[in-house]
Amino acid sequence: MKKLALLIGIFGVIAFVSCEKEDTTGNPTNTIVASQTTETPASNPQGETTPVTHNTTLSYSDCHQNKRNGVYEEILSNYDNGILELMIDNLCISCGVYNVLAESEIDDQTINVDLRVIYESQADCVCHIDIDYSIDNIKPGNYELIINYNNLLLYQEEITCSNQSGEGISEENIFAENREFSIGNFECNKLVYNGRYGNDFNSAVDSLRRICAWRLNEYGEDGYAVMIEPILNVNFSYDDRSFYSVWFQNENYLSRPFWLDDKGNNYDHLFCDD
Repeated sequence: MKKLALLIGIFGVIAFVSCEKEDTTGNPTNTIVASQTTETPASNPQGETTPVTHNTTLSYSDCHQNKRNGVYEEILSNYDNGILELMIDNLCISCGVYNVLAESEIDDQTINVDLRVIYESQADCVCHIDIDYSIDNIKPGNYELIINYNNLLLYQEEITCSNQSGEGISEENIFAENREFSIGNFECNKLVYNGRYGNDFNSAVDSLRRICAWRLNEYGEDGYAVMIEPILNVNFSYDDRSFYSVWFQNENYLSRPFWLDDKGNNYDHLFCDD
């Protein structure tokens, strides 16, 4: 986890002197952000993915005085029901008539927010504003949050978007204490966590295909089928993820089965007679 403070040189030779507060209230604005993140429908984990879009809301305060020196006083993040709210307290700007703009780029690992202050007029002084920026449809998980201000790095930190149920905890941490999950009412029939093959179901299947590729190519040149069957009643308490057995088959070759979940994790399957 890291925080990078903005260099004090951002403001050049602007002096910290008193100035008259301008009557400039930013009204909340709403925009839609196109995301690089995609999701696979639970009903068709091996099918096409669909893009994810995000609604954003931006509001900011009047210019006000604050005796605390520094670029900003505090940046807080709050995650609830898929909405990530970012609160920037006492961001230092030049006095004057201004507008605040925000743009976002979002993928599976990074949330990048670019803030800009556009001035209609400026005074020879500085003041502070508070900014509230929210993004919806953020999946639970770990993200690198990067906030840029007027094209310079303001803040960078790893954050976890986690619901009260614990959803959003990193996959590695989920399996830190428990790696075995029984199936149905049989304690001897279970899945045992054995690492990750991909970041999701599709990338894990692709990794398995490459593992089996030499045998598939050796025993046939007419292509192959990817066979997928759900594994029901896995006693997995962290979330409602799905589990599948996967194998590859052509006319001359049948691979051994592999056991995956829809997050890209790989398991060993232990039967009661093992």
